[in-house]
Amino acid sequence: MKTSLSGSLLALMIILASAVFNSTLLSKRAQNTVEIKLADLPKQFADWKMIDESGMENISREVLQLDSYIKRTYRNNNREIVYLYVGYWKKQSGDKQAAKHTPRLCLPSNGWLITTLPAQLIKSPVGQIVSSVVLGQHQMSQAMFYYWFFAGERTFHQDWKALLYIGLERLLRGRSDGGIVEISAALNREKHRENAQSKAQSVIEDFVIKFWPEMEKVTK
Repeated sequence: MKTSLSGSLLALMIILASAVFNSTLLSKRAQNTVEIKLADLPKQFADWKMIDESGMENISREVLQLDSYIKRTYRNNNREIVYLYVGYWKKQSGDKQAAKHTPRLCLPSNGWLITTLPAQLIKSPVGQIVSSVVLGQHQMSQAMFYYWFFAGERTFHQDWKALLYIGLERLLRGRSDGGIVEISAALNREKHRENAQSKAQSVIEDFVIKFWPEMEKVTK
């Protein structure tokens, strides 16, 4: 009799604990996403001024199903150029996840040959950013791509960490919003390839230092 009563009490406690957990989880899910307005990003960051803004091909829009994105070209006083792309999803799942649409994965499918370079640490006025770096070649053109992922105020440069974090956030808080920042620059046709790479890195990192404080305001 005591064993039966104890078992019933234990089952009741488990049911009550489960109800409390589910109630808390649902309450947290009510506050799941923060609206991000990428269009609010300035068209000038210090000496970097936007000179072009373009749309996205229909097939890319259909595949990515982004909730918001920007594709812009910026130029500085030295006439150096970078290409900025930011893609954002309110809810990430399945193939609709930033970490599944990176330059490392997408460039080869578009005919590019890529080389993965060491990740780079960039110190901005609002904190450090670690970025993945890929060097790409398509026919006679070469370009360097920096990219990282964001989810709220957090950033990741490794796709597996981004996927793990989003998975946990979705499970525990019902939140899976986030996206990807990609900044690229063409490599000059210099005699020494190392010099061209170093120059492209310098140009991109200068842009990141001036861009990220404004981007962080948008993602908060």
